[in-house]
Amino acid sequence: MTKQKDMFNLIKSFSGQNNILTAPKLFIDLMGSIEGGLFLSQLLYWSDKTKNQYGWFYKTYQDWYDEIRLSKYQIAKYVKICESKDFGFLKTKVKKANNSPTLHYKINEDAFKQWLVKNLTFKSEKTSLSYNREYNEQDFKHKSDPQYYTNPMYRNMVDTVQ
Repeated sequence: MTKQKDMFNLIKSFSGQNNILTAPKLFIDLMGSIEGGLFLSQLLYWSDKTKNQYGWFYKTYQDWYDEIRLSKYQIAKYVKICESKDFGFLKTKVKKANNSPTLHYKINEDAFKQWLVKNLTFKSEKTSLSYNREYNEQDFKHKSDPQYYTNPMYRNMVDTVQ
């Protein structure tokens, strides 16, 4: 093989479908960040894949990092947000998995639907969907600015998590 083909094969091995992170724009807006949108997307994905009859699934912090590149701190932050009074659709508990205490997750489907409906409004057009998200200049501030976290649904949560 030529060096060029070797390089193309190397690049191809890093750019396959398993190396791509996706999150619906709606989730990003509802959670207030790309990271939050990724977390919500994976929560929904894994809650649908569980074999547990009660809907619980587990992920280690290393699993989360391997999947969506979020740190332990980031996961803890979004877990706390999703468990909060304003969101209220996530339940967690520590149970053993592979003989180690591991955080287990469960989405309360009714609470999730209520939260989602509360934060969506439907337009009258046939296929158009919009959500209650008004953008303003504060939405575009840098993370180091305390005003960066302007999504009213979780603005107060940031202080309690940090």
